[in-house]
Amino acid sequence: MTAETFLPWIPVFPLLGFLVNGLLYLVAHSRLGGKDAPLGSHGHGDAHGAGHAAGHGPDDHAGHGGGHGAHVDIPFKAFHTWVGPIASGLSFVFALLAIGSWWTETHGHHPIVATLWTWIPMGTNAGWFGSPDFSVDVAFRIDPLSALMLGFVTFIGTLIHVYSVGYMGHDEGYGKFFAYLNLFMFAMLTLVLGANLAILFVGWEGVGLCSYLLIGYYNTKDFAADAGKKAFVMNRIGDAGFLMGLFACVAMFGTVDFTKMFAAAAASPAIYAAGGLMTFACLALFVGATGKSAQIPLFVWLPDAMAGPTPVSALIHAATMVTAGVYMVARCNVFFRISHEWALKTLGENPSVWGLLTHDASFVVAVVGGVTALVAATIGLAQTDIKKVLAYSTVSQLGYMFLGCGVLAFGAGMFHVFTHAWFKACLFLGSGSVIHALSGEQEMTAMGGLRKKIPHTFRTMFISTLAISGVPFFAGFFSKDQILGETFVKGYPVLWAIAALTAGLTAFYMFRLIKMTFYGEYRGPKETWDHVHESPATMTVPLWILAAGAVAVGYVGIPNFLVPGGNNIEAFLEPSFPVLPPDWTPRVHEVSHSLELDPHARLDRDRGRRHPPRDEVLLPRLGAVRAPGEGRRGLPERLPLGEEQVLRRRVLRGGLRERPREEGGPAPLGDRRPCRRRSRERDAPPDGRLLPRLELVRQDLRRRRRERRRRLLPGRVQGLRKAPDGADAELRVRNGRGRLRPRLHLHHLRVTCKDAE
Repeated sequence: MTAETFLPWIPVFPLLGFLVNGLLYLVAHSRLGGKDAPLGSHGHGDAHGAGHAAGHGPDDHAGHGGGHGAHVDIPFKAFHTWVGPIASGLSFVFALLAIGSWWTETHGHHPIVATLWTWIPMGTNAGWFGSPDFSVDVAFRIDPLSALMLGFVTFIGTLIHVYSVGYMGHDEGYGKFFAYLNLFMFAMLTLVLGANLAILFVGWEGVGLCSYLLIGYYNTKDFAADAGKKAFVMNRIGDAGFLMGLFACVAMFGTVDFTKMFAAAAASPAIYAAGGLMTFACLALFVGATGKSAQIPLFVWLPDAMAGPTPVSALIHAATMVTAGVYMVARCNVFFRISHEWALKTLGENPSVWGLLTHDASFVVAVVGGVTALVAATIGLAQTDIKKVLAYSTVSQLGYMFLGCGVLAFGAGMFHVFTHAWFKACLFLGSGSVIHALSGEQEMTAMGGLRKKIPHTFRTMFISTLAISGVPFFAGFFSKDQILGETFVKGYPVLWAIAALTAGLTAFYMFRLIKMTFYGEYRGPKETWDHVHESPATMTVPLWILAAGAVAVGYVGIPNFLVPGGNNIEAFLEPSFPVLPPDWTPRVHEVSHSLELDPHARLDRDRGRRHPPRDEVLLPRLGAVRAPGEGRRGLPERLPLGEEQVLRRRVLRGGLRERPREEGGPAPLGDRRPCRRRSRERDAPPDGRLLPRLELVRQDLRRRRRERRRRLLPGRVQGLRKAPDGADAELRVRNGRGRLRPRLHLHHLRVTCKDAE
């Protein structure tokens, strides 16, 4: 079987899991009398105390107090327990099969695309988008970048599903939780596998929806509902930018297919960089990334996302949603590299910082990433909620990833995405184990001395803390060091200093978390301490697997200067970053020329603005103007470029007037003189073939003036003539295109209008 056979099944299994779990939950929901809110009382959003792990005996909960709540007989619990993790596990198995088949067929050098059906066939209307064959297919693509994401998203997602069996074991919404978790996996896999921007955007919106559902899972609690709404609104702001970037890509390339767009851009970067439209598209797409991946200024939703259950936090922060923005930027690496080279070629040597910020989209990505990393790290220093410390840590590490992509080290940025998924998932699930042991307590000020009570949780969290702090020989050291090295080598010393300072702050607040949680004296209630216990195997086994990954996965990216050929992940991802032509000259004024030479452009004389005609499509191919042929105004095909330009300028300045020619004789060549704007003389121009076109344009201009005069447009009051009671008062208004005299009948407040001319 080929990779094309396996690809469609990867997202299908989580979708089936969502449908099965959702239907079973609806039945269970009715049996519980419509109740799906968590039991127990927790001061924070992590109300996992609705129950403990499956496998605890009845005596294990006898003395845990009200924090854990009563045990509930959940209908179809066994089905939910198996369906959720198995659906995710099958996705992981088919992802491995697809990756293996793809590697066998191509050795990683070429992508494979599986097209299922045509989703949006535009037909004859495709010309609206500048391409006669514009359409959008439901297609999945596997290449080195998507293969990397597939591997850890499906595997870590499966571990989180297994962990949730223990963590959410006695929650009344058990089935609903697994349904949402499966839907989250389906949306993320659709995003990763999408072969075009439109399918990627479907997954993009899907993870946004699932984050809203899962962050606000405890919807009876105000703080959880508010956190879900905040995440939803912030992501919609970013999505508006993403859509603008998508439409800009359609305008430039006439397609949204990755293969076609990247091939065209890599083959002719000068054309697509002209006028800065490529930079605009990159910046618009990056606005979407700042919302999805919580960068300044749209990062404020992510710390509040801790209102959801801890497995949700792990899934959002490690394997799914927040990495989507980094993946999208890395996927569109060709665009950002073209923007960078266009900026350097346009600005010349030694460009200013302001010049780079306005011309180079990649520099904007690097600056935003570096600043976000530092700001989030400083906020994390003062947090006392164990999950919020990790949340701000995620924002900071995402800044690191964007910094790597911003300095055009896309391989280093994606390497940090890969390593971060392992140790951040371990840290979040470890914090859930701590909260589980303390009956829902999340404040580190009420913890301490737990390392002997919950040794497995302590050891796994300590290993992951070493990794995220960048301690040598752990995964985080290799990926963070590569980003720091690339930033320094590419000539960004200030950003390098910011990143190095951020690394130090990260180590400080993470070891502060370890000390306050596991060392010293216990500072919480005595009755809680008496019942602290280690989590069940369904929770500790995933922790140890993730901790092992936090140690081992960094060795796939050993720097080449230490071990020649040791950076395997960079070599693996190299085919996803096509090479641009070595030397190309940007066409800086391509777009402005196309607008200037448009013979049908309308000039607003009062405001000095040029508007494109409604029956033309401007910029379907980055500035190329499509000839309208016989359009609504019956205009003939365009004339040679020089004659068009002269004709357009003279018509818009008031028209042409020729000396009267003798009856039956030819028009004198070169004997033309300008006329007043309102001249009614309409003699033939020197070249007879220009006459029909000139007259049609003039007639159109006159018709437009007449239509404008008939409209009642807002203007400024010139004067008011008072009249006796019961009479009419005239209000003179000038609107710039004519004068109107509204009559205001004061006795019944009715307005009438007549043309002043």
